[in-house]
Amino acid sequence: MNEQLPQFIHHGVDRLRSVGGIAAIALGGSRARGNHTLKSDVDLGLYPS
Repeated sequence: MNEQLPQFIHHGVDRLRSVGGIAAIALGGSRARGNHTLKSDVDLGLYPS
């Protein structure tokens, strides 16, 4: 996982991994493009296994 991402994203992804049934988690939107602002949301794509 990218070390430049805020800790809350790392924490959220770790929690999602523990749920099970998820094959992949993808970051999208402005955070993935690197042009986010302080008001940007977090777009995650969840791919079931």
